[in-house]
Amino acid sequence: MATEGVPAGKQAGVGIIVGQPTGLSGKVGLGGRLAVDAALGWRFGDQAGLRLHANLLAHQHLTRGSGMALALYVGAGPAIGTHKDAVGLAIRIPIGLALTFASAPVDVFVEVVPSLGILPGSSFFVNAALGARYWF
Repeated sequence: MATEGVPAGKQAGVGIIVGQPTGLSGKVGLGGRLAVDAALGWRFGDQAGLRLHANLLAHQHLTRGSGMALALYVGAGPAIGTHKDAVGLAIRIPIGLALTFASAPVDVFVEVVPSLGILPGSSFFVNAALGARYWF
């Protein structure tokens, strides 16, 4: 079964993410409207450190045609990261747009991610990123 927000006939994509974090990105279509994405990268700024996150995403096509499809996605998942001598844990709520192309096995995405830090202390922050993946 095809997954909305995933290039037709493809199951998994690997690529890059730029923003918070910057690094490698992957996504697997689960069929229907669901997919799982993950990224491993570096977070810059005052919270610099290694970051790993994974999210369950639900997609809804906004438009299709002219060889492209645009889907809105929303999801939730954990993030774990390092900062100085501490390990942090947060809950992410990614909200984004994924653009897929009929003529190429790639997608391009942009997302804004409100997050609730749980460890080492509670905090609220918002990250943003854009990226692209090649699909297999």
